[in-house]
Amino acid sequence: MQNYLIFKSLLTHVKQNNFLPVRDPVKRESWSGTDTETLFKKNLKTQSSDWYYRTHAVNYTTNSLGYRTKEFKDINWADSIVLFGCSNVFGVGLDDRDTLSSQLERITGIPVINMGMGGTSVNYNLHNSVIMANAYPTPRAVVQVWTSPDRCVYYWNRHVESFGAWKWEKNNFMDLWTRSDTNPKVNALMAQIIFRQIFKDRTSIYECTFNPESAPLFKCTSYHNMNKIRLHDFKDFARDLMHPGIQTVNDAAHDIANNLCIS
Repeated sequence: MQNYLIFKSLLTHVKQNNFLPVRDPVKRESWSGTDTETLFKKNLKTQSSDWYYRTHAVNYTTNSLGYRTKEFKDINWADSIVLFGCSNVFGVGLDDRDTLSSQLERITGIPVINMGMGGTSVNYNLHNSVIMANAYPTPRAVVQVWTSPDRCVYYWNRHVESFGAWKWEKNNFMDLWTRSDTNPKVNALMAQIIFRQIFKDRTSIYECTFNPESAPLFKCTSYHNMNKIRLHDFKDFARDLMHPGIQTVNDAAHDIANNLCIS
């Protein structure tokens, strides 16, 4: 049964200050998003004999709502660092122990809550930030890992749908959203302003990105290899060979830890 069928109304769900629901969550799985078994078998044919993922499995453990963290009711929000972002924060292609949240937690010794979700947009993560600020204790720090500015979110009656370049068709929602380059950029900058205002004087915040298009727009730290030309170029890659790998994420975790002002 698809997860969104348990909601009588997404509108009611949000009014009750619940985080945005995810379709088809699984509590423990070996594949997620672009990290598919089919792609893995294909990659085995092209990667070196000592490729890390020939001998290391990837496990995805999520809570009952599909987020890669503990059940929300079991989280001590006031004593945690909270990460918002897309698949780069969720950790597509990375084992539970190698995600940004897990590595940051080991570095800081502070619980880190992974609110990343694959394919999501700037507004999706802003909306979850608003819900957290409105209904949960203020965390020790909040990190916004900005995703691509051209993505958008659509709210159906019982579920949320994320739109990106992979869903572009002439005259569809994604086409209209990006028809003027100004529209997604203004929406993204407004999201940044709102995010900063929400947590101003409340807690430590940090902004960063794995997306080269987002870095100049948000004027934040980028973990993308800026000396490369391709969109997805990192120091190393996750199992799907698309998302940032263990060392890239480790560098990001150290950067975040060094820039958060946590008492």
